[in-house]
Amino acid sequence: MSRSASYQLLLLRILHDVSIILVIAAIITGFLVYNSYDGRFGKLPIPAIGEIQDIHGTLALFLLLVLPAFALYSFHAGYKRLLQPDSLPNISFACNSNCSQK
Repeated sequence: MSRSASYQLLLLRILHDVSIILVIAAIITGFLVYNSYDGRFGKLPIPAIGEIQDIHGTLALFLLLVLPAFALYSFHAGYKRLLQPDSLPNISFACNSNCSQK
């Protein structure tokens, strides 16, 4: 049996997963910072975490370090997949039976 190649490379998938986890964690800790220190538009009755601002800042720093690596690697790996001006005449569009032929 032939082994099929994955659509995305392993490093790209790992960087993507790490950035997703960091973004979701930053959103959650951002809400907890808002709930602990501001709350002008409403608060939830959850206990305040003393170091939540530091945790939120640390997540932001990690995201700031991971995101440029993810962007550079994505652009490098996806450069061959980008639409080039000389490839426009070679594009074909799928048409089902309801399409009208000209």
